[in-house]
Amino acid sequence: MREVKRAVSKAADGDWVLYLDGVRSHMNEGLPISSLTIDGKPLRGVPDLVFRERRTNRILIVELKVSEAQLWADGWPNLRAQLWAYSRIDRWANAPEILLAGEVWAPRRPEPLRRRTWLWNTADETLQTENRELFEAYGGAVK
Repeated sequence: MREVKRAVSKAADGDWVLYLDGVRSHMNEGLPISSLTIDGKPLRGVPDLVFRERRTNRILIVELKVSEAQLWADGWPNLRAQLWAYSRIDRWANAPEILLAGEVWAPRRPEPLRRRTWLWNTADETLQTENRELFEAYGGAVK
C-alpha cells in the first residue's frame, strides 16, 4: 500500500504542488475539521495526499485505497464520505475550489495497478446534501 501511495505522490505535474503528504507524515492528532462535530467535539483527519494548484490555489484531495473488492460505477459511499469530510478541513476552508479523487489500486507485484479513479467537486450540491444527511444520521452535527 505504501508503494502505491509513494508512486501517486510523485505524479504531480508543474501546475500542482504537493501541499500535504499524509502518507509519510507522522500526524498523530490529525487536522481539525471544525464544521463537523460529534458530541460537540470537532473531527480530525489526515488525507493521504493534498495538492494545491499554483495559479488558482484550488485544492485536490486524493484518498488511496488498495483493494480487490467490487468497484461500483458511482464509487464507494464510505470513500466519498471520507473525502467530503476531508474537504472541510480548516486548513483549506478558504480555497476557491476543492476537488476530490478516490483511487483504488490492486495489490500487484512488482508494480501496483490502478483499478479506478472517481472524481468529485465539492461544489456539487448532491455530494454536499447526501454526505451531510449521512453524517447527521450517524449523530454528527454540521455547521
